[in-house]
This record gives sequence, C-alpha cells and structure tokens, in this order.
Amino acid sequence: MSLAYDFDIVTREDDSKVALFRDPRVVEALKGADTKVRACFEASGFGFETHDSGAGRGRYLAGEEADRIEVIERLGDNLWTLDIAGANLNGFDFGAFMAQLSEAEPVEIKHAAFSFGLPIDRLTSAFRRARPTRILSRPL
Repeated sequence: MSLAYDFDIVTREDDSKVALFRDPRVVEALKGADTKVRACFEASGFGFETHDSGAGRGRYLAGEEADRIEVIERLGDNLWTLDIAGANLNGFDFGAFMAQLSEAEPVEIKHAAFSFGLPIDRLTSAFRRARPTRILSRPL
C-alpha cells in the first residue's frame, strides 16, 4: 500500500504552527531518511509526529489553507537551497507527495470535535454511546 502524504496544520502550546503527517509510515520514512532530508522538512515547518484532523484522505481543513501554502512554499525554497540530490529518502516518494499535494482539496467541517482536538468519528461515536441526559447534566 502506498504512503498517504496528507498532513494537517497543528497549533502547539507555544502558538507556533507545525505541519504533521497523518500516516505514521510517512513519519517513519522521514525519520529514517538522511539528516539533510529531515533538516529540509523541519526547516519548512514539518514535525515528526502524527496528527489526524479527521478531514479524510486527499482532503484538508479549509481553514488551514494559508498555513499549508506557507509550509509548501518554504519546502520549495528549501529544496533549492538545501542540496538533497542523491540523499537517502528511506521510501519517501517526492513524486507521490507532490501529486497528492496538487490533488488535495479543502473541506469545510463545522463540528465541535475540532475544539476538543478529536477527529469527528471519535467524538460522534462517543456521543452515540453516551446517554444525552448524562452529557447535558454534567457541568462544563
């Protein structure tokens, strides 16, 4: 199965933003790649953890678009500046990454799940399992 290069923009506790891939295999490939490849991605704003916003494969949250463009532009600049030609990519496929970037589409998701940091399917199934009276009777 090919790697899924979808990523999300995550705001950290210090208010900095980082791009995190959803597929753990992509993160592992980058962790095993040459140091200059990892440095290129890190300098561009990518982190080496995973995060899944729940936007779905080939989609990203529309509100992240400006931050995504900034990260992608930095990556493009860094690819020219940092010479990674001939570097060991450890299975990371730049061609597939770029193809998935160009095919990705924004999605508008208006759901409370994102204010809790949970993917929609997890929050929805949690609400389905719980009794509504229990949820409403708990203090916030």
